[in-house]
Amino acid sequence: MSTEKLHQLLYFSLFIMICFSPPYVLALDSNQVETINKSLDEIAFQLYKPLQDSDFRQFIFENVKTARNSEKILDLANTITRSRERDRARGTNVSERSRSFDEIGTQINVISSEMSRDPNSVRGEGQRSAAALDFYLPVEAHRQKWNGDPNVLIASGPIGTDEDLFYTIAYHVETGEPRILDCRSNADPPNTPVLVVSLNEDPEALDPNEMGLWSQTDEPPEEVDGVAPDSNDTNSYIGVPWIYLRDDQEPWIRGKAEVYVLVGQLYTGSSPNTLIKHRVNLKKVNYEGKWYYLGESHSDPMYFYYNNANYHPFTCFDFWEEDGGGSKVHIGFTIAGFGFGFSILDGDDDMGMISVNRNYVPWCDYKRCDTGYVVFLVDKDP
Repeated sequence: MSTEKLHQLLYFSLFIMICFSPPYVLALDSNQVETINKSLDEIAFQLYKPLQDSDFRQFIFENVKTARNSEKILDLANTITRSRERDRARGTNVSERSRSFDEIGTQINVISSEMSRDPNSVRGEGQRSAAALDFYLPVEAHRQKWNGDPNVLIASGPIGTDEDLFYTIAYHVETGEPRILDCRSNADPPNTPVLVVSLNEDPEALDPNEMGLWSQTDEPPEEVDGVAPDSNDTNSYIGVPWIYLRDDQEPWIRGKAEVYVLVGQLYTGSSPNTLIKHRVNLKKVNYEGKWYYLGESHSDPMYFYYNNANYHPFTCFDFWEEDGGGSKVHIGFTIAGFGFGFSILDGDDDMGMISVNRNYVPWCDYKRCDTGYVVFLVDKDP
C-alpha cells in the first residue's frame, strides 16, 4: 500500500478516535477543529517529501541549531520562504519540493480562514498570528540527538484533542512509514526524534520578565528572617517566593510548559469595592519535579501589596498552562461575592486555584498550598 493510501487510512482512524473522545474546551466549533487538524496533518505529510532530500534536511538542521529561542522553534512559513530564496540563489531545480511548499501555503491559508471565522479570534490583535505555525523538535533529548539524518519523524500537533486521549500521525522520513504516536500527557516520547508542526504558542506573547531565578530538586529552606509589622498590618505584601510543578499538564509533543498565574485581590477602601487583577507569566517555570525560586522582594512580580484596613483578607491564585489557540474565552472567580473576569486563550489548561487567607499565613514561615498540579509557598512581608 502506498504512503498516500496509508496516510488517508490512518487519518480516518484517528478522526474516529477523536470524534468519540470527550470534547476539549475550545471556542472553535467541531467542524473548524476538524478542518484545522486535517490541514495540519496535510502540512506534516507535505513536509515529509522534501525532508527526504538530505540538502533540505541539512538546511532545517542548521536553522534549528542556530535558532535563538530556548526550544529552537522555527516559524514554518518563514523557513519555507528562506528555503525558496536559497534554492533560487543557487539555481537549484527543486520543482517537487516547490509543489510541496505550494500545498503547505494553501493549507496555511485554510487554517487562517478557519481561525478568522471565530468572533473571539485574537488574529490581528497583536497577541499572536492565528495562522502562524511552529516547526521544531519539542523534546530536548531529540534536539540533542538529531543531526540532520533521515532517522526522524514528522508529525502535526492537533488542536481540540482531550489530552488523556491524544494521538497524532507521524511519517518516518527514511522509510516513508506512517505511524500513530501516543501523545497523552502521561506518555513518553518515542526514541526516534520527532519534528512537529503546530499552531504557534508565540514566546514573544509572554512577559519578558523571566521568572524563575534558579531551580532545585530539594525542598526550599524555611523562612528565618520574617518579622511581624505593627498592629495595623499596613503597607504589607503577600507573595509566592517558591513554586513546584507536580504535573505541568503539557504533553511531550507540545514542548515545555508555559505557566502563568491569575491573581485577584479585592480593595475595600472604595465604594464600590475595586477588583485588582494581575497576570504573571512564569516564563522559566516549565519542568516537573523542580522547585523554582521566584524572589522575595516587594518589587518581584509575584509579590502584591495590601493593608488590613482596605483589602479583603483573601488573595486568589489561579494557575494555568498556556497551550495557545486562536480564540479568547472568559473565566472568572469570586472573592466575597465579587466576580473577577479574565480573558485567556481557548487551548489553555487549568492547573488549579487556591484562595489564600493572609490571616493564616505566618510572618516567620511560609504557608504551603497545593492545587494538585502546582505546589506553592506563600510569604507575608511587612
